[in-house]
Amino acid sequence: MRAKKPYAPASLSPKTNSLQSASSTPIRRLLLSPLATPFQAPESIEVWSRKQQLASTPDSTQLVAEDHTQDLLILDAEHIDQDTVGDEFHAKIKLQAPSPPIQSSPLISEPRRPAHIGRLRPSSPVESFHSAVSAHQPAPESVVRLTKHVWDSMGTDLQMLTAQKRALEAKLARLEHENELLRSEEKERNLEVQIGKLRYQNEINRDQKASMGRSLNLQEVEIKNLQLLTDDLAKKLSEAESDLNKYKGATTNLEDHMKHTVLERDDVLIAQTSTEEFRAQIQDLAATLAEKERIVTDLRQKHLEEQMKVTDLEDEIEALRSKGNQDDIGGLEKLREKATQYDLLRKQVKGTEQQLQLSQERLARVANEGDMLRGAAHLVAPNPNSKLPKHAIACFECYSLNLPCDSKSRCQSCTDRNSKCVRWRCSLKQKLGECPLAPCKFPHDGNGWLILQTARPEW
Repeated sequence: MRAKKPYAPASLSPKTNSLQSASSTPIRRLLLSPLATPFQAPESIEVWSRKQQLASTPDSTQLVAEDHTQDLLILDAEHIDQDTVGDEFHAKIKLQAPSPPIQSSPLISEPRRPAHIGRLRPSSPVESFHSAVSAHQPAPESVVRLTKHVWDSMGTDLQMLTAQKRALEAKLARLEHENELLRSEEKERNLEVQIGKLRYQNEINRDQKASMGRSLNLQEVEIKNLQLLTDDLAKKLSEAESDLNKYKGATTNLEDHMKHTVLERDDVLIAQTSTEEFRAQIQDLAATLAEKERIVTDLRQKHLEEQMKVTDLEDEIEALRSKGNQDDIGGLEKLREKATQYDLLRKQVKGTEQQLQLSQERLARVANEGDMLRGAAHLVAPNPNSKLPKHAIACFECYSLNLPCDSKSRCQSCTDRNSKCVRWRCSLKQKLGECPLAPCKFPHDGNGWLILQTARPEW
């Protein structure tokens, strides 16, 4: 058998090639992709297929990754820009990097040379120029072909980003809620601090007012003591002035008497010339005059001493008046406290007397086992937890309005009309706690609630 010859492209004539290229141009435009490159005749099929794979796969993967990233950025920007975020928090979104370009799967076989695709001969310079111009012209619509693996990875990434976005939104809402709680707690703490400060200031003002009141009371007591002391000193001064007036009167009388004695002595000296009797009288008068002069001198000395005492007392009064706002006034404060205690005790005595009078009146009212309460009944509102007898007399409202009444502590009619439910009770049981009458005038149970002998008729 003969060996097969190696494949070599058959060369065609220019005429045949031009006709074939002219007739196959519309068909190739429909079959070829915009990214396809013209066929190079000198290259082998294996080299051409590898170049096509290397030229198409990165471009499509890059376009897919770029479109994928742009779509995710637009989607996240639209959703995140619509959310309102506080100044304290900033949304941080971490975009996932695009998936790496898809490697050729070992399960996918290498591309084979399509039938009747590409030129059978090298293109002419004119055709090469037209094909290059058409290849660089922008396509009316860009078509991106994706493999299933790329599409699934895009969907997985989109779902992951959506889940992350929802988790971030939930976290943002939780952080905003915690922020509001922290702000409310901070406001409450500020309010508590302000309230504590105001209370402390109030206590300080109260203590200051109390201390001022005590100081004023002490000053009033001191002033009262000084007034009493001043009154005593004024009384002593008036007594000293009266004694001084008495001494002045006695001194005047003595001076008059001395002048009269001197005149008498002169008369006696003139009348008695040389007799011994007159001499003895003159000696007696001289002795009397000397004694009176001594008495007058003593009185003058006493008068000077009294004047000095009066001057000292006046100085002491002035010193006490100037000392009025500085001395201790504890006596007056004690007097005021005693007066306050006396007022309180007087009020307590009045209250005790009133209570005693009321107790006496109550005792007189319930004396002799309540003679005034026998055969009487009181309107009393039952305790909500109390149990009434089955045949208890109807309450006042139901009886007066002729309404049905039950045996509850508050009947249904009064509950519906929101009125007070009061029932009749024995006065002795109500006031004294026990009813001493064996057969009471009004029949009642052990708790004093009046009952009917027969059931109340219903009309």
